[in-house]
Amino acid sequence: MKTIINNNNLKTLINGASIFTTGGGIPVEDQFESLKKTKLSVEIWSLDEFTSDAFLCTVGELGPTDVPPLKKEAVVKKMFEKLKKTTGKNIVGLFPPEIGQESVVLECANLLNLPIADFDPSGFRAVPYFDMNIFNVKKMDFNLTPIIVATDRNEILLLNGETKYKRVEKKLREMTSLSDSGVIFLMGETVSVKELIKNKIKSASYTKALKFGSIKNINSLLKTLKPKRIIKCKVISKSEFEQKGFLAERIIIKDSSWNLFSLIVLNEALFLLDSTGNILESIPDRILLLNPNEVRGMSGAFLKKNTPLTVAVIDPEPEWRNRNAGRILGKERFKKLLK
Repeated sequence: MKTIINNNNLKTLINGASIFTTGGGIPVEDQFESLKKTKLSVEIWSLDEFTSDAFLCTVGELGPTDVPPLKKEAVVKKMFEKLKKTTGKNIVGLFPPEIGQESVVLECANLLNLPIADFDPSGFRAVPYFDMNIFNVKKMDFNLTPIIVATDRNEILLLNGETKYKRVEKKLREMTSLSDSGVIFLMGETVSVKELIKNKIKSASYTKALKFGSIKNINSLLKTLKPKRIIKCKVISKSEFEQKGFLAERIIIKDSSWNLFSLIVLNEALFLLDSTGNILESIPDRILLLNPNEVRGMSGAFLKKNTPLTVAVIDPEPEWRNRNAGRILGKERFKKLLK
């Protein structure tokens, strides 16, 4: 039996997913707002429900999270036809680029009448860089480009021929300047279902998000998560520091015993430090910023002084614990940004 996401369980899905966004993703309120007038009915399929010759692509937004998501009705079908024509592939479904962009993926699937594959390539978390995906970790056969880009002026652009992650990301981030809002809408990263099954990709992201979103209180959530560290605290102060390409913030928190800690937020790469600056926890572990009054995650960008907060640290997904994954998502890649 296929899972269907509709207006009745949308809140459960988005809240459940937000728990794992590690301080990033599109804010929950903005996701609800963008879908509030949509009559939603989207099927979630496991990979074995697709035919062996099927291909999937992803959709997502790139840019600041403090502006509304782009409207996609005028462009998404044109973009999809252009992607199919350019790739020559039998693209029959979408997959989420990461946790935290549920409204974008659901809106597109609804408009295109396509199912969503029940996995994400980022390890059930949000990530700051394109190369942080399971395709790269497992060195899978997968097409990074072509990527179809739309601006908030409904311009449709094609990025093709480039295969290096850093170059693709650089070009896409440059394209954000073409939108007045700084946000662009992306479609691409085509991958075959056969290749996904061959590499045993089975993260079941949306069904897991529904499960966590149905938990009723923070204590039940923590019992289910089994974190290796929990800090129940409130925000004392927050300051930004200069790091090109990142939302870079230092958030000082204080627990009930008056112990001080620092959270260093580099987009979705988080570090937890003690009062003397020693690193206690870091990426690739998932440092979750949780709302203690509601079972959902919180965006680091929207934390304010005196905000109550629960910090929970959990391990990465199993596929993200090997040496190659550590090179891609490990703390050494970001440690120099702490200085």
